[in-house]
Amino acid sequence: MRYMLSGRKRMMWDIGSLSNMAIAELKKKVSASKNLYISHIEALENVVRLHKESANGSLEDIAAMASSNLKKFNDSIHHTTNISEFINGIFDKLMEESKELGAHANKVDEIQTKSINEFQKAYEEQSISKA
Repeated sequence: MRYMLSGRKRMMWDIGSLSNMAIAELKKKVSASKNLYISHIEALENVVRLHKESANGSLEDIAAMASSNLKKFNDSIHHTTNISEFINGIFDKLMEESKELGAHANKVDEIQTKSINEFQKAYEEQSISKA
């Protein structure tokens, strides 16, 4: 029986040894799983951080582009306003010149009409005196 008992102890030791080995192996696997989980969480945090930085970077790019476009738009409006004022000045001068030309044309018409009337009167008087 001693042999058996010692066999049982041996078996118990073997079972205990196997159990300790299984527990150690399980601890290793749990530790590896924990490390893998932590690694995945860190990777996920990095993705979120990169996404935020990308989004913020994109927003900064969009803001810079909008600012640049606004400056170009304001410059264009200023340039267009200057051109419009210049063209309006030219139109004003053309209107003044047109009025002066109209007044001159009216004066020339009056002078020609007066000359024609005087010529016609002189012609009629000469025609009457010859008759």
